[in-house]
Parts: sequence; C-alpha cells; structure tokens
Amino acid sequence: MDKGTTAEIPLPDASEGDALLLERGAKLRSFFAGSDKGSAGTVYSADDRVRYFRISGNSLLVHEDAWSRFLEKYAEWLALDSGKAIDVIRAKIKNIVYGQGPVVTEYIFDGKTPVPVISVKARFQNPRALNLLLYNGTPVPASTHIHPRDPLLAALPFLAAYDGTTFTFRRKAQEEVQIASGVISRLREYLDLVPGIAQEMPAALLSNRELLRRFDLVLKMLRPVKSHLPLFIPARYARQGGYVFLMLGKVVLVQEKAAIIDVYSTRGRFSEQFFRDEYLELLARPPRQPLKEGGKGLHLVKATEGGKTVLGRIDTFHKQAVVLPRVINDCVGFLLSTATKHALPKRFTLLDVLLDLKDRLGKAAPVREADVPRDLKEKVQQGSWVARNGKWYFVLDSKGVIRHVHCQERRASPESRKKGGESSRNKNSQKGSVGSGHKDRK
Repeated sequence: MDKGTTAEIPLPDASEGDALLLERGAKLRSFFAGSDKGSAGTVYSADDRVRYFRISGNSLLVHEDAWSRFLEKYAEWLALDSGKAIDVIRAKIKNIVYGQGPVVTEYIFDGKTPVPVISVKARFQNPRALNLLLYNGTPVPASTHIHPRDPLLAALPFLAAYDGTTFTFRRKAQEEVQIASGVISRLREYLDLVPGIAQEMPAALLSNRELLRRFDLVLKMLRPVKSHLPLFIPARYARQGGYVFLMLGKVVLVQEKAAIIDVYSTRGRFSEQFFRDEYLELLARPPRQPLKEGGKGLHLVKATEGGKTVLGRIDTFHKQAVVLPRVINDCVGFLLSTATKHALPKRFTLLDVLLDLKDRLGKAAPVREADVPRDLKEKVQQGSWVARNGKWYFVLDSKGVIRHVHCQERRASPESRKKGGESSRNKNSQKGSVGSGHKDRK
C-alpha cells in the first residue's frame, strides 16, 4: 500500500447502527493500539502495519492477502479480551468484523497500482490512536470493473488475457473464448438461476471480481444446446445462423465464433423483461414489413395497458383477447412438455409463440361450465368465460384478458423429454455444477 498519512479523520453523521459501529471501532482501536497479549502490537510488525492496513474515513482497510490472518488473530484477541471460548468467537468472527453479507473486495491505489482491500465499517472516535496510516482517496468498488493490473489476474491459470474490456479464457486444450466485461456483468445478474452458484459462490452474485475468481467452474458448467432441441431465443438471433447457444442452469449464453456475446433468460423474474424487450422490437419493425405468414388475427398494440405489460391482442369469436407475459410462459411450458408434436421451430421466438397461440385461441369455441375440466374450474371467476380448442382450454376474464391456459394432452414421457424436451437441457446444464472442495471465501 502507499505511504499514507496520519491526519485527523472527520466523523460522519450519526446514522442507524451507529452504536454497533462505535463499539466495533472501540474494539479495533484496542486491538491495534494495545500492547497486551494477542493485540496487533504483538502480532504485526511495523512493516506489516504499513503493508496490510489503512484507515479511510471510518473504515479499516485490510489488504486481501492479510484478511484471513487478520480474522484469526483478531478472534484470538477477542477471546482473550472477553473470556469466551475461541471456537465460539471463530464461528462468528466474520460477522462480528464485516457483517452478514459476502465479503466483497475494493481497490485502493499505490501510485497506479491497484491494491485489493476489504473495507471494515466502523466509527473511530480517535483514528490516530490505531497507529495506522490514512488513505486519502476513496476505495473503488471492484464489483463491476476489474482493473487490468489487478494482481488476481496473474494468479488465474484459466485466464489467457485481459485488455481492460475483454477477457480471453482458456476452455480446453487449444481452445479459447472471449467475453466482454459487460457480458460478465450481465451474467452475474442471472446467477441465482444457476443451481449451486448461489450456495457455493455467494460473493459472485455481488462482484465481477469474485465471479472471475471462480470462472473456470462456470466455463466447465456450460453445455451447448443441440440443434434438434427446442430453445426460446431473441429474434435478432433467428435472422441468421452461426450462433451457438450454451446453457448454464436456466440461463442461456450466446456464442458467435470464439466470443460469448450475450446472455439472457426466459425464466424466473427475467421472463417478463425478456418478453417485453422482444415485443418492443416487434413494434419497432418497419410499418409495412409483414409479421409472418399466418399473422392475420394477431394485433401488435402498445406494450402497456393499465400499467401492465401486454404482448398483443388476438381475434377470437367473442372479442379481442389480451396476451400477458405469464400466458407465454404457460404456453411454452405445455408446448415443450406434451407428447403431441407442435408447430414451433427448434429455435423459436416470441412471434412464433404468439402465432401459435393465435391459431389455437382463434379457433377455440366457448364451452359450458359443466364441460370445464375439474382442475380448471377453481380458476374460473365470476364474469370469466372458457374457450376450448381440442385439448387446449383458455380462461378469459370479462375484459378479454387471458388469465389461464390449460392443456390436457398427455405429458411426454421422461424418455421423450430426454430426446427433445427443455427439461433435459436444464438437467444436462447442471452437470459439472459447483461441487464441494471449492468453498467461497468467508
């Protein structure tokens, strides 16, 4: 770290949790300023203090390389100071010092060289009493941008190069793949949809740097989606070939040649945004450009009605039906899990699903209440009506909004799903998931 200074540090305004920060600051001051057994004065040399610790504002900055030893030595001192068993203190030491969240790294700078540190929040009534140097700058988060001179980069054998914007990773012998840092950031937002990641790598959900630290495991988990398997894709990738789609849990990465260029998911909390973005792209097409053969009866209206996302309207025998994002998810789920062969292409888009839904609902006829399947009756509220086309049922409310879609076709057997179902892709994508022996840093 840089040489720093011992200037006085102004105290921040009092805030919620201030008592806890004051207590933590007092304990840290006793640890660093004391000369009793186990204190920093007997554990760290003067050079160690300069090399590994700084005070910045009301934070203690601990060099990443010194973090584990600092926790251990501070736990030993707290045990002596409090008279509690060392095992009890060790079990809680990270939360005592840092809090309950995953540990995330920041940068401070020694000249132009980034120094990875972990910031311990506290309030020091007399910062100079800690006998540590002051860092005059502000720590820079390493959560979204990784500095090209970060010492971590040289320690990653699977990283071939990084130019400040694009990473080049080694996947297999003689095979490299490039990923822009922006794609890494977007991937991090989807990681809670990847089995094992959140449990084994919690800090990776908060920081690009922590994700990069374990990115070799992510690369091993990627599974290409074979061409004969169905997959929901953005329309921009349906216009031309040459793309490879890689599954990571319920997340899809798009590879073009030797570069992973995009990441998306149609699952969980991301589905509505995905559908909305795709629908807006449909709306933005040139006015005279036809939708597709068979598009008559599908109306692309504005994307928001009554504060809700709308994905078009469909002509029915009664009135125009309003399509909501949840309906698309329901339709895709039935289309991919039933034994009956469906009309969707293997690489299908939102427009393909809307046209399929238009064909099914447009030819549906109303049914009597007595003919509604028992497991669907509880979803039919007063004022709603039910239309049927073969084994497909649609529940619409009094305003024409499609509330439920139900299909009574026989579900595909596990064997047939293995051959062509989306569930097999998800199962395969979980092979190579993060296993034991690779625990995340405390």
